[in-house]
Amino acid sequence: MYYALKYGLLFLVIILLQVLLFNNLDLNIYTSPFVYVAFVALLPMELASIYVLLLGFVMGVTMDVSMLTMGINTIASLFTAYTRSFILELTVGKEILNDGGVPSIKRLGFVKMVRYITLFCLIHCIIFFSLETLSFQYMYLTVLQIICSTLISVLLLFFVSIAFQHKPILRL
Repeated sequence: MYYALKYGLLFLVIILLQVLLFNNLDLNIYTSPFVYVAFVALLPMELASIYVLLLGFVMGVTMDVSMLTMGINTIASLFTAYTRSFILELTVGKEILNDGGVPSIKRLGFVKMVRYITLFCLIHCIIFFSLETLSFQYMYLTVLQIICSTLISVLLLFFVSIAFQHKPILRL
């Protein structure tokens, strides 16, 4: 029950941040911060794959409706949710993955957490921008978008993961 409440609140906060703040933030034409991928990235490692896929689908559809992107967010979110266990196994290792828990700096260590978040964001951005352009004509611009958006998304996801892991000051 505690996890459901905690992740329900994270879902709402992430949606509000993405829709109200980061979608309206004009950094430049090459940078699109994707904070909403933090929801799937910060799910417990022992969560069954079907639930990860379902939650990734719900997050993607929610972002498609709010961003009017015609399914691109859903496909990118589903693909990253599908590859999440492989990304975790590749970046973190089986021994930590078998222990379970929520991916955090405290549990994984700084280097492994940065590797995990970076690969997670990179895969999401590759799928998103490849589907958005669907052309090889301006491939260098697409690669530039992928790199810039991945860098800003990694930075934001890192801060969201830190904020998500801290204990609340006020306990009820």
